[in-house]
Amino acid sequence: IEIRKSDLEWIDTIIKDQEDKFRVATGSHHEIMLLQNENGLEANRLVHDTNLLVNTHLRLNRLLGKTNNFPWPMVELPRLGGKVSFNSSLIQIALSNNAQLKVLKNELEESRHRIVETTALSKPKIGIQILTKQYSGDRAFREGQFFLTTTIPWGNRRHYAHALERDETVAKERQQRVLDFESVLVEQIHRLVIDINDAGRLASLYRDEIHLRTQEAVAAAQVQWELNRITLKDLLDLRRNLVNDQLKIAESIIAQHRLLAELILICGLEGIN
Repeated sequence: IEIRKSDLEWIDTIIKDQEDKFRVATGSHHEIMLLQNENGLEANRLVHDTNLLVNTHLRLNRLLGKTNNFPWPMVELPRLGGKVSFNSSLIQIALSNNAQLKVLKNELEESRHRIVETTALSKPKIGIQILTKQYSGDRAFREGQFFLTTTIPWGNRRHYAHALERDETVAKERQQRVLDFESVLVEQIHRLVIDINDAGRLASLYRDEIHLRTQEAVAAAQVQWELNRITLKDLLDLRRNLVNDQLKIAESIIAQHRLLAELILICGLEGIN
């Protein structure tokens, strides 16, 4: 929105200059018309972007449970982030903190505990119980009894074997799900790192090279146009390129931060330095 407003201010300035020239018979009515058309188109784009911003605020209020007229402050474009490295440390952070992976690992651990329990149930158990009696007066020992208990589940051997096979099958399936999800997670992180760095390089390219060259070209073209050496259409085309460069810088930075937020979520972190 600020980029659109700045462009409108530039067009308004040029229109006023041309109208002043036209009054003293040095300006062109045709060029004033072209400038007014450009001004109208840019003003329409500004209205469109403003309406989209209002719609975004309404959607945020709905998602966050706020009233429709809850005010949102204007935000500034964040600074361009640095390069993100794809390495074993980043992978380990994700494998240790990813919320969905934790759920799968907990399910696997439950399956393993179940195998241990089923195995224990299938084995004989021997227990000892001690029963003592005391005099009611001085609480002295009177007599004692020892009981030996045993559980021999051999008669249910087939039942326990089936239960153990079932538990081991479930554990293997859950183990495979963990391994598959880890592979997918690593692939997702690698792709995100590629896209994050691509967005950063593109923003740097436009900010540090393309935009600067376009600025110089627009400044030179404006001088050439005022000397009647190029047409107004040539100047407006270059000016549109300048605006597009600014929008491309903003879009690339926003894309980088959106992807960074997705990476943070996947890694189960609050932020990445």
